[in-house]
Amino acid sequence: MNVNKIEIETLPDGLRASVLECEVTGRRAVLARAGRPVAVVASWDEYVALRETIEIAASGEIVKALAAADAELARGEVRSLEQLGGPPGDRIVIAASAGRSWEALDEGQRREAIGRLEHVAAEPIAGAPLLEPLRGLWSLRAGGLRVVYRVTPEARAIGIVYLGTAEVLD
Repeated sequence: MNVNKIEIETLPDGLRASVLECEVTGRRAVLARAGRPVAVVASWDEYVALRETIEIAASGEIVKALAAADAELARGEVRSLEQLGGPPGDRIVIAASAGRSWEALDEGQRREAIGRLEHVAAEPIAGAPLLEPLRGLWSLRAGGLRVVYRVTPEARAIGIVYLGTAEVLD
């Protein structure tokens, strides 16, 4: 992805204040030319959530995988993080199909995935909350890996519904 990064400190005061407001409150700022909107300033978290939602929803393959994994979670067809080589614990359950995709990951990606899953177990809102039509799911990227998961507060569990590769966000 080709991104032009601009340091906030170099912006004029008014724009710098708008960026801070977007970051702190989640509000957006619309930049206009002659009254016509040309760009939007939003928080990085909102941008990531929107981008993840669009990318995942646009992939028929991932959408099918999510539906299959949700059905597996409901039937209890899961693997533990320990079964995939991670530490013991019962907070993370991995849908059988997501566990099978584990085999496609190389050793470095598996280590990264274990680290990310441990992070999610400790802090379930570490990822980006997805928007409609994927509301209720979260996505977390680590390097070239995407983990999509569902937090089930009543069961105090985190169900991993997708593990796969993704491009690195700038």
